[in-house]
Amino acid sequence: MAIVIVCSLPAALAYMFYLHKSIVRMEKQLRKESLYHLAASFGHEMRQPLTVIRGMLQLIQEEAIDKQQREYIETAMAELERSERMIRDYQLYANPFLGEMEPVLIRAEIQDVLSRMQPLMERNNVETRLQLEYGAVLGERLRLNQCFWNICENAVESMKNGGTLDISVQMKTKRMVVTFSDSGEGMTEEQLKRLGDPYFNLTESKGTGLGMMTACRTVEGMGGRVLITSKKGKGTVVKVMLPSNGPVE
Repeated sequence: MAIVIVCSLPAALAYMFYLHKSIVRMEKQLRKESLYHLAASFGHEMRQPLTVIRGMLQLIQEEAIDKQQREYIETAMAELERSERMIRDYQLYANPFLGEMEPVLIRAEIQDVLSRMQPLMERNNVETRLQLEYGAVLGERLRLNQCFWNICENAVESMKNGGTLDISVQMKTKRMVVTFSDSGEGMTEEQLKRLGDPYFNLTESKGTGLGMMTACRTVEGMGGRVLITSKKGKGTVVKVMLPSNGPVE
């Protein structure tokens, strides 16, 4: 006996739309998983030869007596450092947590990032306004520090003609909310959608476009999430929400 299923056109269209969204979502997830594995393999294979190259350059640098030779070596070392930084970005993207979780003092990490970023902020004529409550989260300190660095660096570089970076840390009942608000160039809706895609870079720097992506992956690895809002010409707001480990005095 044949079974005939009869459904209305609106119901059929709705089901087709649901299937389409499910397929697109699965495709995106598969692409991400493939990129995770590729990034992990790439980083592992490339770090060893770069370490050898660095060692050789340091030995040559000790023997170099000519000023021009030293300049060549310094240039090579700077490019080597940039390559190693790219590899760290890829590895963070592939696996946001490799070490043990520990209590991380958010206020201290923000202050450390701003201290190290002071030369860049001075060049771009960027001022900071801080409202930092005390609090801690469970995470890997160095990676969370890098997460905050990536967000602040994006904000400062978006304010080429000067501006203000507001940073606040708020203790909620079960979470910490860290908000970065800049008065920079902002983004269009299309740019906002693409933010975090590999090699999509809003600035003219030599970045890989993975800075914000690794920041989001780090936060996700800690059980948190990142919300980004932006408007062209009006600046960008990045909210990092993390599970709280309680207040720390």
